[in-house]
Amino acid sequence: MKTLITLITIFTLFLTINPAQADEKQRGPKSKLNNDESKTSSVINPLDFKINYVYRPDGKGNFKDFGKNSILNSGDHYKLIFEPSENGYVYIFQIDSSNEIFRLFPTTDFKGADPNNINTVSKGQKYFIPAEHWSFKLNKTTGKETIYFVVTSQPDTNLEKYYKTMLAEQKNRSISNKSTTRKKWHNTMKQRGPEMKLVNDMTQPPTIWTEDNKQHSAEKSTYLKDMCDGCVYIVEFKHH
Repeated sequence: MKTLITLITIFTLFLTINPAQADEKQRGPKSKLNNDESKTSSVINPLDFKINYVYRPDGKGNFKDFGKNSILNSGDHYKLIFEPSENGYVYIFQIDSSNEIFRLFPTTDFKGADPNNINTVSKGQKYFIPAEHWSFKLNKTTGKETIYFVVTSQPDTNLEKYYKTMLAEQKNRSISNKSTTRKKWHNTMKQRGPEMKLVNDMTQPPTIWTEDNKQHSAEKSTYLKDMCDGCVYIVEFKHH
């Protein structure tokens, strides 16, 4: 009996002298959960992109910024400009007011596009879509326009294959049924990850470029912060 009392006393003193070890046993399962959560995070090598969506009415005067829910008109000229914080891969697509889907970046599909507009994109380099010295022009068909900006750390072969599938499907559909292809593409892109936000950075000067022998500047310095691997930033605007 005396021996049993002595053992209990020693064990009690051990817990009193080593409270950290006793507490560590209580934290053990929680620490393991935190480790498991970090492995399943969807944010892999997050990137910052300095980016501007700009246009000028009827291709004249100064460029203005545009974004979600903006209104542009037939004859307006527009372009995209971005600068990545790290090396990576960028895919840009647009569905126009005719429900036609096409790729803006890489821009090898467009005659006269900047030959540097290919993957991979390089840290600190400015990319002008379609080129620094010229812009896209909105045609006479009015409606909704949507631009999809996708960032990946590796070539996205699945996305490339899906784009080709959509092109083939689009080619075989009548004009009245092309809206089905648009909805399918749009829903697939929205499922790629969380909605990204464009933020202003007043500490940095706006991007400057030359077009029609005149120097132009974006109105603001704007960034896409922490673009996760495979995420997409979607801009829908109205074409009047």
